[in-house]
Amino acid sequence: MVITASSRAALRVLLLGSDQFTSIHLLRLFEMFQVGRLARLELMTAGPSQCPARRLATQLSLPVHAWQPTGFQFDQFDIGVVASFGRFIPASVLHQWPLGAINVHPSLLPRWRGSAPILYTILAGDAFTGVSITEVSASGFDKGGVLLQRRLELAGDETAPMLVDRLAGLGCDCLEATLDDLPAARRAAVSQADLPYARSLAKRPDPTFAHLDWSRMSAGQVDRTVRAVGHAWPLRCRIEFGGTRHGRREAPVTLAGHRRVNLGQASELPGQIRVDLDSGLMLIGCSDGGWAGFTSLTRAGKPKLTASEMRNGYLASRGSWARLIGLPNGYFSAPAREPVTLAKNDNAEVSYSS
Repeated sequence: MVITASSRAALRVLLLGSDQFTSIHLLRLFEMFQVGRLARLELMTAGPSQCPARRLATQLSLPVHAWQPTGFQFDQFDIGVVASFGRFIPASVLHQWPLGAINVHPSLLPRWRGSAPILYTILAGDAFTGVSITEVSASGFDKGGVLLQRRLELAGDETAPMLVDRLAGLGCDCLEATLDDLPAARRAAVSQADLPYARSLAKRPDPTFAHLDWSRMSAGQVDRTVRAVGHAWPLRCRIEFGGTRHGRREAPVTLAGHRRVNLGQASELPGQIRVDLDSGLMLIGCSDGGWAGFTSLTRAGKPKLTASEMRNGYLASRGSWARLIGLPNGYFSAPAREPVTLAKNDNAEVSYSS
């Protein structure tokens, strides 16, 4: 008898993950479970008690388990599905699943292995990204063979939350196709060493990724920083100011309300401040002579200032002046940090499923 995807026994699936990316995949798997395409579906999370995936699983009346590599009967399930889990899964766990485990990774591996591929995709200015379905390997994170890979073109204005949703939608389609015919997907699997994308690492970011280093960052890099991490951490730098009545002073500030601007006139110095009342923007000079616009600035311990309030405050008196001083950025300030960007004509889409 020929075994087709529709006649195979429905799988018992344990999904491992915690965040919004996980939640979108959980919802797709739940839809498959409801119509009998999965025999069992439960969630295991390593996140906080109120993480998005746990909340959704509770709403769907699905069992939820806390991550414990020992003492849990993983062999109750046929396969593990990993989607933004963030924990290493040892061989002792992988061997308990009859069908092993697969991972939904939001990048075109081996580019951007690691915990934050979406952020790094934006920071690097990649023109496209994608999703990879891989085998979970006991040898390390994101090193397994690739069962399926799909490419996603980028417009260049995506924020990290927007890209999470887009890649999760693509990931759901890839995951569903893989589970529907897992044997065929595994027969077509390829090693990451045979893929056309250069290996790069997406290590866990920290709040310094939201620092603005005006003397080293171009206007485009400021824009990418805002889109990648502006939702997670405040955009920080320092303000230096003074005047004829007071000496030079300095204080930490945060900026908000970023806007792209194109003045046609180059800035004179990085950190230079110009106020444009028509647009309501504070225009900050960048390392490439470009400008980055912001609607507000907040000095530590002081009220938030709009562009007009900035003009009437720091820049109001004759002889008064102010400029912004950069703080080292965790991504752009490191020497030779920025990798080659994936351009739109780099490599055709590669698919490994039959």
